[in-house]
Amino acid sequence: MEQFLINIEKYRVAILGTVLFHILIFVVSSFSQVQNVSRMPPQEIRIEIPLDDIEFDPAMQEILEQNEEVVPQENEKVANIASDANDSREKSYEDYSTNSEDLSEDAYESAKALEAAYFEEAAANNPANQIQAESHVQIKTKSDQIKVQDRTGGKSGSKSYAGKVMISFNLEGRKAHSLPNPGYTCENTGTVVVEIKVDESGAVKDAKYRALGSYNATECLINRAVQYAAKARFDFKKGGVQTGTIIYKFIGQ
Repeated sequence: MEQFLINIEKYRVAILGTVLFHILIFVVSSFSQVQNVSRMPPQEIRIEIPLDDIEFDPAMQEILEQNEEVVPQENEKVANIASDANDSREKSYEDYSTNSEDLSEDAYESAKALEAAYFEEAAANNPANQIQAESHVQIKTKSDQIKVQDRTGGKSGSKSYAGKVMISFNLEGRKAHSLPNPGYTCENTGTVVVEIKVDESGAVKDAKYRALGSYNATECLINRAVQYAAKARFDFKKGGVQTGTIIYKFIGQ
């Protein structure tokens, strides 16, 4: 035992050096493992969902389809017509029908009344606005008022317009009686999507701007689109409040 203690005392420096060396190796090895773990790429998780389990909102699909080429082209022709997104008839650029006799008078009077109320409100808040509004924002003549395509069938209603239109509405199972057109009331060109809620009588109870599908939607375009959408009228349909959309195309003045 005494000899053992003498050997420890004699070789203590070597023993301590060996212990410290092994401790250093352990620390370096542990640190290296931690670094390797931190550098590992995150595990990729994939979840496959069968296409049959995906439900598409018809209204949203219609908006996406109509706005695939939403950026207006130079000299692009936009017809002063309102179309029904649910119209399944054959399309044509020339031989198409509108029910202008049923709609143009109401649309014109409604648009004029709304325009007059807007100008009066603007003038009351700031007289300068009235001058600017009258010089830049004018309601078009009666011949320029919107026409809604007639999808009642028959000889005169066998086809719908195939080109771009100023107003497109999506309200399943209903026809429009009045769709005032705000498309000429702002200085900018753009597209605005408005979500509407319509009661059984056909009156619009709520109208709000929807960013998805809209393009170059300035404050003027949004305000006018929402105001005019609130004035739209549709035919009677049972079933409570119905949700749909109206897409307005504006032509800069």
